[in-house]
Amino acid sequence: MRRIGLAGIFFLFVGLPGLGLGAEVDGSRPLICAILETVQCLPGQECLRGNAENVGLPYFFQIDFQGKKILLAREGKEEETKIERIGRQGGMWILQGVEFRGWTITVSETTGKVVLSAAGEGEGFILFGVCTTK
Repeated sequence: MRRIGLAGIFFLFVGLPGLGLGAEVDGSRPLICAILETVQCLPGQECLRGNAENVGLPYFFQIDFQGKKILLAREGKEEETKIERIGRQGGMWILQGVEFRGWTITVSETTGKVVLSAAGEGEGFILFGVCTTK
């Protein structure tokens, strides 16, 4: 299985499944997110399911709407990637950027559920998780 390589994708997620956010995701406060499941696909092969470790990412990450960045801690150091575009549509926050691959993150304003997709030459990743306000 190939690793996302982070800077790779940015870095995403914290929260616990089944817990409410306590406040709607309105972009005024950072989110902490947890990656719960990953799917990695390569042409001509079956897609592989796994977890954050399987794709070389930490289980938790932060989304900073105001600073337009995604933060994660790995091996005692903090890494960040720039959010190039932030939009809202249909009850979802939509964040986009590029770091080794193009990526998009969607976050539900009401549930905090998050989906991250990333694509590069001949590979694709989908990550599922949940976020809560920090």
